[in-house]
Amino acid sequence: MESRTHSIFQAEVGMAILSGIDALPHPYVLFDDRGRLQYSNPRFAQVFGEEAGKTNFFTLLRDKLGIDDFSRSFSDSEGESLCIGFLKQQGGPPKTFRLLGAQVTNGRRALFQCILSQVKPLVALQFGISGIEMRDKVSLAEFVGSIAVEMDPDETGQHLIRTSQMLDRLCRTMKASGVCNLPEADIEAASMYSILHDVGKMRIPAELLHKPEKLSEFEWGIIKSHVVSGLTIAETMKLPKIATDLIAYHHCRWDGVRDRWDEALQARDPERGGYPFSAKGVDIPILARAFAYVDVFDALVTPRSYKPAWSAWEATAHIRDTLVGTHLDPGIFPSFHQSLDGVPCWSESAP
Repeated sequence: MESRTHSIFQAEVGMAILSGIDALPHPYVLFDDRGRLQYSNPRFAQVFGEEAGKTNFFTLLRDKLGIDDFSRSFSDSEGESLCIGFLKQQGGPPKTFRLLGAQVTNGRRALFQCILSQVKPLVALQFGISGIEMRDKVSLAEFVGSIAVEMDPDETGQHLIRTSQMLDRLCRTMKASGVCNLPEADIEAASMYSILHDVGKMRIPAELLHKPEKLSEFEWGIIKSHVVSGLTIAETMKLPKIATDLIAYHHCRWDGVRDRWDEALQARDPERGGYPFSAKGVDIPILARAFAYVDVFDALVTPRSYKPAWSAWEATAHIRDTLVGTHLDPGIFPSFHQSLDGVPCWSESAP
C-alpha cells in the first residue's frame, strides 16, 4: 500500500512540475548528451516552430541561434552553461536570447535542461557576449545592429554597415596607391571592428542622440562620453587593439584642436573640435584616421535630426575644402576620393 501511495505521489509531483514548466513564459527543453530532445514546453514550439521539437537540439541552436559549441559546455561534471544567441527574423532585427543550461539527475541517465529567455541587447552585453565568435562579422554586425535598432528604430544600424564597407574599400585603395602597407588581416579586422565604433552610444538616451535643438553643455558632455563608454565595453569584450583604436580615436582631429564649450555663445565652439583625447597628426592610428573620413562622409550624406542629407558631391567638396588638413589627414584624401568610384550615391550626385 505504501509503495502504491509513493508511486501516486511521485506521479503527482511529476505532473505538477511539468505543469509548471508548461506555464513558463520562456522556452524550456530537456535533452540528452547527444542533443536528442526528451521534452519541450509549448512556449518552445511558439518561438522555434512545431518542427523544432523533432530536431536535434544542438543542430537547432547552430542553425537558428548561431551557437555551435553549446554541447561542449556540458563536458564537465557540473554541466552548466550560459551564453547568448540570436534568432533571425524576417523583416526585423534578430531577437537576442540568453541560454541557461544545467545538468539534471534522472537515475543513471545523463540529461540536461535549458531555459531560453529573450533579453535586450544591452543586457546581453553585460554577460560579456560569450556566445559571439568575434571573427564572425555577420554575427557581430547583427548584434550591434540589434543594439542600433533598440536605440534608433529608423536607422537600423545601416550607418554601421555602410561605414564598415566604405572603410574596407578605402583601406584597400590606400594600400594599392602606396599610402600605407596594411596587412590583409588588419584591413579585414578594421572593417569588422569598425562596426563597434559608436557602441558606447547605446548607453545614451535616444532622445538626446537625436535632439534637433542645440545641446546644453551638460548634454554635449554626455554625448562625448560615448567614447569612454565604448572603450569600457571593448574591454569587457576583450577586443584587440585595432578595435580599441577605432573606438578611441575616430573623433580626434588631425590638427589636434580639442572640442570645447563656448561660454559666451552658450554652445559648442563652432570650430567643432576633436575629443576625447589630445592626439594629433600621425599619433592618431592610421586606421582611425581613415575611418574618420568615412564616418564624416556618411554623416553628411544621410539625413539627421538636425540636418537634411547632402549629396555625395556636396559632402566630398565640403570635406576637401573645409576638413582636409584640419580635421582629417590630408594624405588620405586622394585615396578617399578614388574609393568613391562605383558607390551609387557618388555617381548619382556628381554635377
